[in-house]
Amino acid sequence: MKTFDQSKSVSFVSRTQADRSSSTRARIVAAAVAVLCDKGYSAATIKVISDEAGVSVGALQHHFSSKAKLMAAVAEALAATRHAQYGSPLKPGFGAALYPMLIAEIWENVKRPEFLATMEIALAQRSDDELRQETEMHLTALEAILEADTVSLLANYGRDLEYGKLARRMTAAFMSGLALRNMAGLENEAEAMVVHWGKILAALELKPELASMSPVT
Repeated sequence: MKTFDQSKSVSFVSRTQADRSSSTRARIVAAAVAVLCDKGYSAATIKVISDEAGVSVGALQHHFSSKAKLMAAVAEALAATRHAQYGSPLKPGFGAALYPMLIAEIWENVKRPEFLATMEIALAQRSDDELRQETEMHLTALEAILEADTVSLLANYGRDLEYGKLARRMTAAFMSGLALRNMAGLENEAEAMVVHWGKILAALELKPELASMSPVT
């Protein structure tokens, strides 16, 4: 006759509860991303996000005691996601053709909800001290990771550290500008501009003397 092992039952229940909690938390974060993209930061209230996630306000606040803390969880999750997205599959050997391909890949990621949600949080930091304190670390870490990825990739093509840093920052500024214009409904030629930017970088690769860049700190 088999005996009932209560410790295994308790362990199973604990795991089940932990899984449910993790699932609910992930659903809330995903809902926050969706609301940030569709409605913007100001409209992304706890009530709106809880409705989107299909949970009560109380359940949401059980996981995140404030909107700023929820946004920090969003920023942290997006940092991991965007790092994976920006991990370019491109390898050495493309030469000047690298740049149009890389820019096209980056643009596809810029159009994703994760990027737009990150921008909404970054813009809202200007007028929300609590939000900035909760999220700045995650957004700063993300940019450092993406810059390191770019520096590493361009090093395969003989580009030095300063070139890699400035190339990343210039491209980030270009892409962010296009994304903002798209969000405001002001840009209907973004795809063509992305193609043109890739061609410019390819041309600079063929004439490196035209791409002399000052060191970046």
